[in-house]
Amino acid sequence: MEANLKKLELLYDYTKFHIGLYLILTSAYITLATSKIGRKDALPILQPALVWIAVALFMVAGIAGGVIASGIPQSKSNGADDFLREKIGPWSTALFPARVWVYIEHTAFWLGLIFAVLSFVFSRCILCIVGDRGGFATAKEAQNKSSPRKRGSSNRLSLSGFPLARE
Repeated sequence: MEANLKKLELLYDYTKFHIGLYLILTSAYITLATSKIGRKDALPILQPALVWIAVALFMVAGIAGGVIASGIPQSKSNGADDFLREKIGPWSTALFPARVWVYIEHTAFWLGLIFAVLSFVFSRCILCIVGDRGGFATAKEAQNKSSPRKRGSSNRLSLSGFPLARE
């Protein structure tokens, strides 16, 4: 009996940790996606559809975690195994077994993370070679790489467009 209650307590702490992680990760992701230095984007412009999908999935993970965390104190079960079989839902509804909410939470989080990574992979700023020294540039700069540069300017640009080195 004692071990089963300890498992339930660990599930509660584990879920609270996940909710905090989702909040921090989503906030950091949105901050990175919208950061600017002066009037320039600090990072490449991310694919908006992928950003929104990632944020929505993180929200689903947080909601599912909230359903689990709020269901534990209201549960009459004697341990984690009983709780995971119990049907729970928001506002004391009995929508799905708690185990399904755990699956929803984890699946939504990992899919959100995949979409967040893909939003960077398919951003509007691409890695490309500029000049004979190589480096980073935006797609527009890559198209104009044959255009003459000013004397003394660098052939290498950072993702934000600032020169990395001077000649």
